[in-house]
Amino acid sequence: MKLPLLAGLTALSVLLAVAAPATAGRAINYPVTIAPDVAYGSMLSARRSADTVQYIGCSINSPDATHTVRYAECDAVNAQGRRLICNTTDAGMIATVQSIGAYHYILFRVDTQGRCTAVNTWISSDTLP
Repeated sequence: MKLPLLAGLTALSVLLAVAAPATAGRAINYPVTIAPDVAYGSMLSARRSADTVQYIGCSINSPDATHTVRYAECDAVNAQGRRLICNTTDAGMIATVQSIGAYHYILFRVDTQGRCTAVNTWISSDTLP
């Protein structure tokens, strides 16, 4: 009689352990930050910010029926509403933009003509939800 009860309790504790959310590890808030020629931040931090202003992201654009990517564009707005935007036709930067996922950290640099001079992205355990 005690054996089925023990087996049931063991199964229940295994289920609870599997269903419990993981909360360990470092999670860092990376708000959107804009300097004269650089913008950076985490897409997740921007999305979860208390304000409704922050934004950071990049897009790829194929403006014709061939669906060939012609350029990439990165855009960011910080909590104060300051915006920085750039575009590029550089194949390496376009490839970086194409690799961006939902929880990535993004950094881009801009020259005085509005062209991207660098696009960097990464993901790590501290950028995940």
